[in-house]
Amino acid sequence: MSARLERHGGALYVVLDVPARRNALNAEGFATLREACRVARDEHPTALVITGANDTFTAGGDLEWFTSLAESPDSLREVFSQLAQVMWDLEDLPCPIVAGVGGVCVAGGLEIVCLADIVVAARSATFADGHARVGLLPLAGTVHRLAARVGSAAANRLLLTGAVIDANEALRIGLVGQVVEDGRLSAALDDTCAALSASPARVLAALTRLSRQTDGNRVRARRKELDEALANAGSPSVLEGLNSFLERREPRFGRNA
Repeated sequence: MSARLERHGGALYVVLDVPARRNALNAEGFATLREACRVARDEHPTALVITGANDTFTAGGDLEWFTSLAESPDSLREVFSQLAQVMWDLEDLPCPIVAGVGGVCVAGGLEIVCLADIVVAARSATFADGHARVGLLPLAGTVHRLAARVGSAAANRLLLTGAVIDANEALRIGLVGQVVEDGRLSAALDDTCAALSASPARVLAALTRLSRQTDGNRVRARRKELDEALANAGSPSVLEGLNSFLERREPRFGRNA
């Protein structure tokens, strides 16, 4: 199992657990996130917490899975559309989303962080986007969310250069809200959920709606991002980028890729 649901008190946890793949999100992992959305809508937990096992958050989408689809752009587009919908469903939940980040947080992991209402990171955590390095694009509204959270200068550095930043830098620019010592992440997440449970669910739901700024601009931005990602899915750079990652070499992108 690549991800599992757990209940800690009144909170619902999604625990990503693929140690050999740095908790990369595959079809099963995204299915668990989809199931978490269903359970959260039915049970109204204090919070939905997304974290990783083995002191690692996630290296993002499983590139081996994407590579198996890339020979058929239509198949890749269909999967990308489904993944974007999962991310949008998460963002539209009425309960707070809490991300607990240890170890690496890359690409799809950064997308989860950007849609989370509260982000707690371990001191040793690192953050990067990395989509462009393999010829891909974020697909669920991350560009808009990231710029809104950290400002356009910091967002552009992460998105365009693939820069890797540590937890202290992530805290400084506002990507995360709290940094705790290694080994304290689980306790900090429990403390956060306990603090949330002290407030009425209606109040928390209203505050999350307001802080997410659920308006037409956000909806249009995430739809436009998916459109760009789907258009890019058929480009030769996608297959080259994915293959280069699996072959552990630098990609050979043409100037017009």
